[in-house]
Amino acid sequence: MAASDPFYAVRDALEGEVQTVKIKHDNWKSMMMSVNTATDTKFRVAHEAHKKDLAKASELCRKVRMAVDNVDQNRGKFSHIDDRELNARKAFCDRVDAAVNAMKVDFASRETQGKLESDQRKELAGKMQAERENAARANSAYTKGNSNYLSDQSQQQSQIRRQQDQSLDKLSGGLDMLKEMGSAINDELQTQEKMAEDIESKIDENQNKFTTVTAGIEKLAGTKDRCQLATIFILVLVFVIVTAIAVS
Repeated sequence: MAASDPFYAVRDALEGEVQTVKIKHDNWKSMMMSVNTATDTKFRVAHEAHKKDLAKASELCRKVRMAVDNVDQNRGKFSHIDDRELNARKAFCDRVDAAVNAMKVDFASRETQGKLESDQRKELAGKMQAERENAARANSAYTKGNSNYLSDQSQQQSQIRRQQDQSLDKLSGGLDMLKEMGSAINDELQTQEKMAEDIESKIDENQNKFTTVTAGIEKLAGTKDRCQLATIFILVLVFVIVTAIAVS
C-alpha cells in the first residue's frame, strides 16, 4: 500500500518545485541588487514571473498539507500510515512551507521594497531632469529663433528706411532740379518779355518814322524830278534796313 500511495510522487514533485523556485529566487535577488529595477526590462519580467512561481509553490504546499491533515483526521481509513510515517509527512510539509514562506518574506521584505522604491525615485528624477533639459533646449531654441526673427525684422526695417531715405533724396533732388528749371524758365520769360517790349518800342519808333517817311513820299510823289525820285528811293531803302535791324 505504501508503494501505491500517491504522496511520495507528490512529495518528490513538490520538493523539486521548491528547489527550482529557490534557484530562481537567488537569481532574482542577485539581479535586483545589480540593476535599476525601474528601467531594466529583464528584471521586471523576472520579477513578475517569480511572483507567480512563489504563489504556485505556496498553493502546492497548501494542498499537500491538506492531504496530510486529512490522513491525520481519518486514521482509520489509512491503516498503512503509522504515527512515524505521518509525523515524517508533517515534517516534510513544515520544511517546504518554511522554505517557500522564507522566499515570500524576502520577496516582500522592507529591503526589497526599499530597493524598488529607490530605483523608482531615481527613474522619476531622471525623467524630470530630462524634461527640464528638453524644456530648457526648447526655450533656448525659441529664444534663439525669436532673437533671429527680431534681428531679421530689424534688418528689414533698416533696409526699408534706407530705401525710403534714398527715395526721399531722389525726390528732393528732383524738386531742387524742378525749382532751378522753374527759376531758369522764369528768368528766360522775363528776358523774352523785356526783349518783346524793346522790339515793340522799336517797332513803334519805326512806325512813327515810317509814317513820317510815308508822308514825305506822298509829298514828293507829285513831282517828276529825278533827284527827288532818287531821294525817295534812298529813304525807302534806309527804312527797310532800319526795320530789319530793329526786328533782328
